[in-house]
Amino acid sequence: MLPQPSLLTERLALRPCSERDVPALVTLAGDPRIAATTGTLPHPYTEAIAHQWLATHAPGWSTGSQAHFAIVDRPRDDLRGVISLRRDGQDTANIGYWIGVPSWGQGLATEACAALIAFGFDHWALSAINGRHLPENPASGRVLLKNGFTLQGRVRALFPIRGGEEELDSYQLTRERWLARLLD
Repeated sequence: MLPQPSLLTERLALRPCSERDVPALVTLAGDPRIAATTGTLPHPYTEAIAHQWLATHAPGWSTGSQAHFAIVDRPRDDLRGVISLRRDGQDTANIGYWIGVPSWGQGLATEACAALIAFGFDHWALSAINGRHLPENPASGRVLLKNGFTLQGRVRALFPIRGGEEELDSYQLTRERWLARLLD
């Protein structure tokens, strides 16, 4: 397996997460507003949790089951958030992301999502990418819609970190729809 690449956008670099990100991960992911909107991040978010999470990246990349990227601004390499693809089928994956509160409302999630979608379709040869978010986090839904996803409906999923099942709004972007949007 080739090393995980970095992806560049106009304002951002999506690069492999690393140990140098731990202080910023603890600060940004440690904000209770992040835990409240993701459904997967614990609160408090500690250095130990960050190190455990980082330890899953190389095995996930080497098996082709997941790819996690630090979302950083290009000029300074400051961490703004994280975005991931996790395979949820033979040729489908789920996209997930969070942006630190100081960077909310700047369009960074939309920009990072577009880059990771292209990566998923071009490099992983996915037929579809799925996205889900908690209904109380409509901003994540807007990110998906801006990137061409269509709402599929509401589903229930188990979130042990939140103590049980949660309802999620579920979206999908097919490769065909993505390609058609590129040609428009």
